[in-house]
Amino acid sequence: MRKIVALLLVFIMCLPVLAACNKGEDTPEETTETSVPVSVVAGGTTEYAIVYASSHDEMGNASYAMAKLIQKTVKSATGVEMTLVSESGNSQAKEIIVGKLSREETFTSPVSAETYQMGYSVFMSGDKIVLEAGSVIGLRFATYAFLKDLLGVDLHESSEVALNESKTEFTVSSGYTASETLTSAEFPYMGVALAEFGICFSANDDAQKRAAIILQQEIKSQDGVALERLNSKWAEEGKAYFYFEKDETVNDGNFRIKTEGKKIILSAKDYHGYFAAAHAVVALREDLGYYPFRDGKSDTGSHVDYLETYEKSSAYVYNNSSEYRLMFYNVFWGKTENEEPERSAVQVEVIKAYCPDVIGFQEFRADRRDMVPMLKALGYEETMDYQQCNVVSGSSGATDSELYNYAPIFYNSATTKCIDKGFYRYTEHSKESERASKCLSWAVMASKSTGEKYLVVNTHMTVGSESSIKEKQAKEVVNLITELMTRYNVPVFLGGDFNGKYHEANFKYFEAQGFKDVEKNNLATEYTSKLKTNHIAPANKSSYGLLWPVDNDDTEINSAKSVDHIMIKNASNVSISVYGVVADNYAMSGGDHYPIFTDFSIQ
Repeated sequence: MRKIVALLLVFIMCLPVLAACNKGEDTPEETTETSVPVSVVAGGTTEYAIVYASSHDEMGNASYAMAKLIQKTVKSATGVEMTLVSESGNSQAKEIIVGKLSREETFTSPVSAETYQMGYSVFMSGDKIVLEAGSVIGLRFATYAFLKDLLGVDLHESSEVALNESKTEFTVSSGYTASETLTSAEFPYMGVALAEFGICFSANDDAQKRAAIILQQEIKSQDGVALERLNSKWAEEGKAYFYFEKDETVNDGNFRIKTEGKKIILSAKDYHGYFAAAHAVVALREDLGYYPFRDGKSDTGSHVDYLETYEKSSAYVYNNSSEYRLMFYNVFWGKTENEEPERSAVQVEVIKAYCPDVIGFQEFRADRRDMVPMLKALGYEETMDYQQCNVVSGSSGATDSELYNYAPIFYNSATTKCIDKGFYRYTEHSKESERASKCLSWAVMASKSTGEKYLVVNTHMTVGSESSIKEKQAKEVVNLITELMTRYNVPVFLGGDFNGKYHEANFKYFEAQGFKDVEKNNLATEYTSKLKTNHIAPANKSSYGLLWPVDNDDTEINSAKSVDHIMIKNASNVSISVYGVVADNYAMSGGDHYPIFTDFSIQ
């Protein structure tokens, strides 16, 4: 569930409770000419009853809830408990009527119902106090407006109401009215129809462009209005628009929304922040019933408040919950040459955000080497020269593709150093075309801060369905690891793309040899993602000019279908806090596998 309470409250608090919005003012629309005081509470008692609608539809339920709220608030503030009655009872002279009733009784509202959809009016009709509204939200605001004017109690600010001795007796003017006009098609206090808004972003900022598309999609889904996307911060003079703005002062994954005139600015410094800002706009509309933006107001929020179930791993993106983070990532063979630069860029952004100490890649073919300079710029080094594989594996007369390591290991040189490393190409294959690509790399890593060591084995195994080949490759892996463990008595992390689910021969063989799968065995003490690790490859969406997740993506909370794994052995002194599967827009746009990671410490 979204945690938008803080942001929601701040925006609501910004609303003028008794505002005459059609006048563009923040002053009560109250008529007091020839008015006389009407006593509501006197001498510690009241003649008023609170009447609610008897229907059980949405508005009827809201009527009852707001009637209860008035009763509770009046009692808290004055000590006097008003009677709560259904409209089905007998009408009496002194009533507070909450919402439209079905009984035959008409009142003349100062605001015609046709002039507002989400608004409200509160007014006197004889001795009766009437609260009318066009929506559940409007009825809540009518109640808040009435209680603030009557008791000085602002429920926007706090639901805690203390007894106020000065309010044991009070009256309301017989000419009192309060109203607010809100329509779902307009941004309140701006007087601009939603359809007239644009969405602006920097043309060279991929994160802003993606966030603009997300905002456009969600507003279209929610309101049926397709906003124009503009790839510049400059808009027509007087035009209202959303503007995605980079702000290095905003914390990682956070955002700020502020309103300047008719411009709503969504500030962040990374894609998690931009995406969260877009979701926050839509979430506010969904919860309030309209967009609560007003000139000069601002608030901040965090991406963790807007995580969907399959994105829960993203709560740890900037928060390594243990000493070390290890990631495995199948970066996808790709489809066409012109997709590779974009695919590499979005995948590196994921790595930049999660900042693993060590990462093992699969399907890192030669035309993906454009990632290497970007990884180096982040401080990552490769454990071994990618063209040494022919020498290491003892091959002779190898083709160019066989001189290449398709499953390299990179490490963060600021936190980690490589003690030893190696490469191995499987001797058993399901088909000849796999002879070069199905392989493994291994590396003994050491923390620069603690000196603690651990062995990382990164592999990509046969995609074939033949069980005997899967098991033979698994035996090759175990034989290699057994040999390495005689040299290095350190914890072992075996991970990558096994192309094997729980029931398949390679996975079962690893289990038989004492390897434990981190996810299957729930070894993480704090969080374990159960998301399936592979998904439908993204599409090149021409209307966006971007690689984009497909609409019918098979994102599933079903880890039994996963083919990517992290297994451990010789790890009695290892404490694992998190097993995560990264499934945000960037990971979905980069390839057909999600990155998987684990946070761990060594005692």
